[in-house]
Amino acid sequence: ARQGLIVTTIKQDPYTM
Repeated sequence: ARQGLIVTTIKQDPYTM
């Protein structure tokens, strides 16, 4: 869950948001 990969991480890490 990186702020730089929000778009990509959202699908793998729902906790990004």
